Amino acid sequence: MKVSNWVRGSSSSFMLHREYTMSKLIHQSASSSSTGGENKGHPLFMKVLEDHTYYKDNTMKQDLECQEPDFKGWKGNYKLDKTTWKPGEKVCYIIMEYLQGHRMRGKKLDHGFNLQQIRQIMVECAEGLQHLQSLVPEKMPRTPSSCFVHRDFRMANLFWMGSKSREHDAANGHIKILDYGLMVFANSQTENNFNSAIHMPNACFDNYWLPEEACGVSRKGNFKSPYTALDIFSYGVLLMELMHPNRVQTFKKNTDSEDRRKKFMNEIYTRIRNRDGYLLKTHGVMAKALGLGEKIFKRLTDSDPAKRPDISYLV
Repeated sequence: MKVSNWVRGSSSSFMLHREYTMSKLIHQSASSSSTGGENKGHPLFMKVLEDHTYYKDNTMKQDLECQEPDFKGWKGNYKLDKTTWKPGEKVCYIIMEYLQGHRMRGKKLDHGFNLQQIRQIMVECAEGLQHLQSLVPEKMPRTPSSCFVHRDFRMANLFWMGSKSREHDAANGHIKILDYGLMVFANSQTENNFNSAIHMPNACFDNYWLPEEACGVSRKGNFKSPYTALDIFSYGVLLMELMHPNRVQTFKKNTDSEDRRKKFMNEIYTRIRNRDGYLLKTHGVMAKALGLGEKIFKRLTDSDPAKRPDISYLV
Protein backbone atom coordinates (compact mmCIF):
# COMPACT_ATOMS: atom_id res chain seq x y z
CA MET A 1 0.00 0.00 0.00
CA LYS A 2 1.64 3.20 -1.14
CA VAL A 3 1.86 6.38 0.86
CA SER A 4 -0.30 8.09 -1.74
CA ASN A 5 -3.15 5.86 -0.57
CA TRP A 6 -2.53 6.28 3.15
CA VAL A 7 -1.13 9.41 4.71
CA ARG A 8 -0.21 9.23 8.36
CA GLY A 9 0.78 12.00 10.74
CA SER A 10 3.16 12.06 13.74
CA SER A 11 4.63 9.11 15.65
CA SER A 12 1.13 9.01 17.06
CA SER A 13 -0.71 9.71 13.88
CA PHE A 14 -3.96 10.16 12.05
CA MET A 15 -4.79 8.15 8.95
CA LEU A 16 -6.59 9.29 5.80
CA HIS A 17 -7.56 7.22 2.79
CA ARG A 18 -7.36 8.64 -0.74
CA GLU A 19 -11.09 7.96 -1.22
CA TYR A 20 -11.95 10.13 1.77
CA THR A 21 -11.82 13.89 2.03
CA MET A 22 -10.44 15.77 4.99
CA SER A 23 -13.93 15.68 6.51
CA LYS A 24 -13.97 11.86 6.62
CA LEU A 25 -11.61 10.61 9.29
CA ILE A 26 -10.90 6.95 10.00
CA HIS A 27 -10.10 6.79 13.71
CA GLN A 28 -8.45 3.78 15.39
CA SER A 29 -7.15 3.38 18.96
CA ALA A 30 -6.23 7.01 19.53
CA SER A 31 -3.37 7.53 21.96
CA SER A 32 -0.39 9.84 22.02
CA SER A 33 2.40 11.19 24.16
CA SER A 34 2.76 14.57 22.50
CA THR A 35 0.64 17.37 21.15
CA GLY A 36 1.04 18.93 17.77
CA GLY A 37 2.44 22.36 17.11
CA GLU A 38 0.50 25.56 16.83
CA ASN A 39 0.91 28.20 14.18
CA LYS A 40 0.43 31.72 15.47
CA GLY A 41 -0.83 34.42 13.15
CA HIS A 42 -2.08 32.01 10.50
CA PRO A 43 -5.69 32.20 9.23
CA LEU A 44 -6.07 28.46 9.78
CA PHE A 45 -4.58 26.87 12.88
CA MET A 46 -3.58 23.23 12.46
CA LYS A 47 -4.36 21.72 15.85
CA VAL A 48 -3.48 18.06 16.37
CA LEU A 49 -5.58 16.57 19.16
CA GLU A 50 -4.18 13.55 20.98
CA ASP A 51 -7.44 11.68 21.51
CA HIS A 52 -11.17 12.07 21.96
CA THR A 53 -10.83 13.17 25.62
CA TYR A 54 -9.98 16.62 24.28
CA TYR A 55 -13.57 17.07 23.19
CA LYS A 56 -15.63 18.80 25.85
CA ASP A 57 -18.47 16.25 25.68
CA ASN A 58 -16.02 13.29 25.95
CA THR A 59 -17.33 11.74 22.74
CA MET A 60 -15.30 10.64 19.75
CA LYS A 61 -15.57 12.96 16.78
CA GLN A 62 -15.33 11.42 13.32
CA ASP A 63 -15.01 14.60 11.26
CA LEU A 64 -12.27 17.13 10.71
CA GLU A 65 -13.85 20.52 11.14
CA CYS A 66 -12.72 24.05 10.46
CA GLN A 67 -14.53 26.44 12.75
CA GLU A 68 -14.09 29.12 15.34
CA PRO A 69 -13.11 27.44 18.62
CA ASP A 70 -15.22 27.22 21.76
CA PHE A 71 -12.88 27.75 24.69
CA LYS A 72 -15.34 26.64 27.38
CA GLY A 73 -14.93 23.24 28.99
CA TRP A 74 -11.84 22.06 27.11
CA LYS A 75 -9.69 19.40 28.76
CA GLY A 76 -6.11 18.25 28.48
CA ASN A 77 -2.92 20.02 27.51
CA TYR A 78 -4.62 22.20 24.93
CA LYS A 79 -2.33 25.04 23.91
CA LEU A 80 -4.62 27.02 21.63
CA ASP A 81 -6.30 29.75 23.71
CA LYS A 82 -7.50 33.30 23.43
CA THR A 83 -3.96 34.63 23.62
CA THR A 84 -3.04 33.00 20.30
CA TRP A 85 -6.43 33.04 18.58
CA LYS A 86 -7.88 36.08 16.84
CA PRO A 87 -11.57 36.60 15.97
CA GLY A 88 -12.36 35.25 12.53
CA GLU A 89 -9.52 32.73 12.51
CA LYS A 90 -10.43 29.10 12.22
CA VAL A 91 -9.08 25.90 13.71
CA CYS A 92 -8.69 22.56 11.96
CA TYR A 93 -9.06 19.70 14.42
CA ILE A 94 -7.27 16.42 13.72
CA ILE A 95 -7.70 13.29 15.82
CA MET A 96 -4.41 11.43 16.12
CA GLU A 97 -4.00 7.69 15.84
CA TYR A 98 -1.27 5.59 17.37
CA LEU A 99 1.18 4.25 14.78
CA GLN A 100 3.90 1.67 15.22
CA GLY A 101 6.62 1.21 12.65
CA HIS A 102 10.28 1.68 11.85
CA ARG A 103 11.70 5.16 11.59
CA MET A 104 13.81 5.30 8.47
CA ARG A 105 16.69 7.11 10.11
CA GLY A 106 17.10 4.70 13.00
CA LYS A 107 16.80 1.56 10.88
CA LYS A 108 18.62 2.36 7.67
CA LEU A 109 20.88 5.37 7.95
CA ASP A 110 23.90 3.46 9.20
CA HIS A 111 23.67 0.94 6.34
CA GLY A 112 22.84 3.23 3.45
CA PHE A 113 20.40 2.64 0.61
CA ASN A 114 20.81 1.09 -2.81
CA LEU A 115 19.59 2.96 -5.87
CA GLN A 116 16.40 0.90 -6.14
CA GLN A 117 15.45 1.75 -2.57
CA ILE A 118 16.25 5.43 -3.08
CA ARG A 119 14.05 5.54 -6.16
CA GLN A 120 11.13 3.88 -4.38
CA ILE A 121 11.45 6.12 -1.33
CA MET A 122 11.56 9.32 -3.37
CA VAL A 123 8.67 8.27 -5.62
CA GLU A 124 6.43 7.35 -2.68
CA CYS A 125 7.37 10.52 -0.81
CA ALA A 126 6.52 12.62 -3.87
CA GLU A 127 3.17 10.85 -4.24
CA GLY A 128 2.44 11.34 -0.55
CA LEU A 129 3.20 15.07 -0.67
CA GLN A 130 1.10 15.43 -3.81
CA HIS A 131 -1.84 13.75 -2.10
CA LEU A 132 -1.42 15.90 1.00
CA GLN A 133 -1.37 19.08 -1.05
CA SER A 134 -4.54 18.07 -2.88
CA LEU A 135 -6.62 17.89 0.31
CA VAL A 136 -8.79 20.80 1.43
CA PRO A 137 -10.58 20.84 4.80
CA GLU A 138 -14.34 21.01 4.94
CA LYS A 139 -15.71 24.56 5.01
CA MET A 140 -12.47 25.96 3.59
CA PRO A 141 -12.68 27.43 0.06
CA ARG A 142 -10.35 25.94 -2.54
CA THR A 143 -8.30 28.47 -4.48
CA PRO A 144 -5.47 27.96 -6.99
CA SER A 145 -2.93 28.74 -4.26
CA SER A 146 -4.55 26.80 -1.40
CA CYS A 147 -2.86 23.64 -0.20
CA PHE A 148 -1.43 21.93 2.85
CA VAL A 149 2.27 22.47 3.50
CA HIS A 150 3.95 19.87 5.70
CA ARG A 151 6.84 22.17 6.80
CA ASP A 152 8.60 19.38 8.68
CA PHE A 153 9.34 16.90 5.88
CA ARG A 154 12.55 15.02 6.75
CA MET A 155 13.86 11.51 7.27
CA ALA A 156 13.09 11.58 11.00
CA ASN A 157 9.40 11.91 10.10
CA LEU A 158 9.27 9.01 7.64
CA PHE A 159 8.33 5.45 8.62
CA TRP A 160 9.29 2.31 6.69
CA MET A 161 6.14 0.19 7.03
CA GLY A 162 5.05 -3.32 6.08
CA SER A 163 8.47 -4.95 5.81
CA LYS A 164 9.05 -8.35 7.37
CA SER A 165 12.72 -8.63 6.55
CA ARG A 166 15.40 -7.53 8.96
CA GLU A 167 17.00 -5.26 6.40
CA HIS A 168 13.63 -3.74 5.35
CA ASP A 169 14.12 -4.40 1.65
CA ALA A 170 12.44 -1.99 -0.71
CA ALA A 171 10.34 -4.80 -2.20
CA ASN A 172 8.72 -5.54 1.16
CA GLY A 173 8.02 -2.11 2.59
CA HIS A 174 6.53 1.28 1.90
CA ILE A 175 6.99 4.81 3.16
CA LYS A 176 4.61 6.64 5.47
CA ILE A 177 4.85 10.40 5.94
CA LEU A 178 4.44 11.41 9.57
CA ASP A 179 4.25 14.30 12.01
CA TYR A 180 1.86 17.05 10.93
CA GLY A 181 2.42 19.17 14.01
CA LEU A 182 3.83 22.07 11.94
CA MET A 183 1.54 21.65 8.93
CA VAL A 184 -0.34 24.71 7.71
CA PHE A 185 -3.09 25.30 5.19
CA ALA A 186 -1.75 28.03 2.94
CA ASN A 187 -4.08 30.15 0.84
CA SER A 188 -4.35 33.59 -0.71
CA GLN A 189 -4.57 35.20 2.73
CA THR A 190 -1.00 34.14 3.49
CA GLU A 191 0.47 34.89 0.06
CA ASN A 192 2.40 37.93 1.25
CA ASN A 193 3.18 36.69 4.75
CA PHE A 194 6.50 34.90 4.49
CA ASN A 195 6.81 34.05 8.19
CA SER A 196 3.45 32.27 8.33
CA ALA A 197 4.86 29.31 6.40
CA ILE A 198 8.58 29.44 7.07
CA HIS A 199 10.13 26.07 7.81
CA MET A 200 10.94 25.71 11.49
CA PRO A 201 14.55 24.54 12.01
CA ASN A 202 15.46 21.89 14.55
CA ALA A 203 18.78 20.76 16.01
CA CYS A 204 21.62 18.81 14.38
CA PHE A 205 21.05 17.31 10.95
CA ASP A 206 17.31 17.90 11.17
CA ASN A 207 18.13 21.55 10.54
CA TYR A 208 16.59 21.82 7.08
CA TRP A 209 16.83 25.58 6.82
CA LEU A 210 15.91 27.27 3.60
CA PRO A 211 18.83 28.97 1.86
CA GLU A 212 17.15 32.35 2.09
CA GLU A 213 16.80 31.92 5.85
CA ALA A 214 20.16 30.29 6.58
CA CYS A 215 22.04 32.88 4.54
CA GLY A 216 20.39 35.78 6.32
CA VAL A 217 18.26 37.03 3.44
CA SER A 218 15.45 39.37 4.45
CA ARG A 219 12.16 37.51 4.82
CA LYS A 220 9.77 40.44 4.62
CA GLY A 221 7.76 40.87 1.46
CA ASN A 222 10.03 38.88 -0.85
CA PHE A 223 8.41 35.45 -0.77
CA LYS A 224 5.92 35.24 -3.64
CA SER A 225 6.30 31.61 -4.71
CA PRO A 226 3.90 28.78 -3.77
CA TYR A 227 4.36 27.52 -0.23
CA THR A 228 4.95 24.05 -1.64
CA ALA A 229 8.50 25.26 -2.36
CA LEU A 230 9.17 24.74 1.35
CA ASP A 231 8.47 21.01 1.14
CA ILE A 232 10.31 20.76 -2.19
CA PHE A 233 13.50 22.07 -0.60
CA SER A 234 13.23 19.50 2.21
CA TYR A 235 12.55 16.84 -0.43
CA GLY A 236 15.86 17.75 -2.08
CA VAL A 237 17.75 17.54 1.21
CA LEU A 238 16.20 14.11 1.80
CA LEU A 239 17.53 12.98 -1.59
CA MET A 240 21.00 14.15 -0.62
CA GLU A 241 20.77 12.40 2.73
CA LEU A 242 19.68 9.11 1.14
CA MET A 243 22.50 9.14 -1.39
CA HIS A 244 25.17 10.34 1.04
CA PRO A 245 24.43 9.07 4.57
CA ASN A 246 28.03 9.75 5.58
CA ARG A 247 27.21 13.46 5.49
CA VAL A 248 25.09 13.05 8.62
CA GLN A 249 28.11 12.68 10.86
CA THR A 250 29.65 15.78 9.29
CA PHE A 251 26.52 17.74 10.09
CA LYS A 252 26.34 16.48 13.66
CA LYS A 253 29.97 17.33 14.40
CA ASN A 254 29.48 20.86 13.14
CA THR A 255 26.07 21.57 14.66
CA ASP A 256 26.53 20.69 18.33
CA SER A 257 26.10 24.31 19.41
CA GLU A 258 23.95 27.20 18.25
CA ASP A 259 26.87 29.30 17.00
CA ARG A 260 28.55 26.42 15.16
CA ARG A 261 25.24 25.37 13.64
CA LYS A 262 24.49 28.82 12.25
CA LYS A 263 28.00 29.18 10.85
CA PHE A 264 27.98 25.71 9.30
CA MET A 265 24.49 25.99 7.79
CA ASN A 266 25.35 29.38 6.35
CA GLU A 267 28.46 27.90 4.74
CA ILE A 268 26.85 24.86 3.17
CA TYR A 269 23.83 26.72 1.82
CA THR A 270 26.08 29.39 0.38
CA ARG A 271 27.82 26.55 -1.44
CA ILE A 272 24.48 25.23 -2.63
CA ARG A 273 23.57 28.68 -3.89
CA ASN A 274 26.91 28.98 -5.69
CA ARG A 275 26.38 25.58 -7.32
CA ASP A 276 29.74 24.00 -6.49
CA GLY A 277 28.23 20.60 -5.65
CA TYR A 278 29.88 20.48 -2.24
CA LEU A 279 27.26 18.21 -0.69
CA LEU A 280 27.27 15.79 -3.60
CA LYS A 281 30.91 14.72 -3.69
CA THR A 282 31.25 11.01 -3.00
CA HIS A 283 33.11 7.88 -4.03
CA GLY A 284 32.23 4.33 -4.95
CA VAL A 285 29.07 3.00 -6.58
CA MET A 286 26.99 6.07 -5.74
CA ALA A 287 29.30 8.22 -7.86
CA LYS A 288 27.74 6.58 -10.93
CA ALA A 289 24.41 8.24 -10.12
CA LEU A 290 25.81 11.72 -9.53
CA GLY A 291 25.17 12.96 -13.06
CA LEU A 292 21.39 12.81 -12.60
CA GLY A 293 21.39 13.16 -8.83
CA GLU A 294 23.33 16.42 -8.82
CA LYS A 295 21.08 18.07 -11.39
CA ILE A 296 17.95 17.04 -9.50
CA PHE A 297 19.34 18.09 -6.14
CA LYS A 298 20.37 21.52 -7.38
CA ARG A 299 16.92 22.18 -8.83
CA LEU A 300 15.13 21.05 -5.68
CA THR A 301 17.29 23.22 -3.44
CA ASP A 302 17.45 26.30 -5.65
CA SER A 303 17.98 29.41 -3.56
CA ASP A 304 15.15 31.04 -5.54
CA PRO A 305 11.95 29.30 -4.33
CA ALA A 306 10.13 30.18 -7.55
CA LYS A 307 12.61 28.06 -9.55
CA ARG A 308 12.03 24.87 -7.59
CA PRO A 309 9.79 22.37 -9.42
CA ASP A 310 6.32 21.62 -8.12
CA ILE A 311 5.41 18.24 -6.70
CA SER A 312 3.32 17.15 -9.72
CA TYR A 313 6.41 17.59 -11.89
CA LEU A 314 8.39 15.33 -9.56
CA VAL A 315 5.71 12.64 -9.62
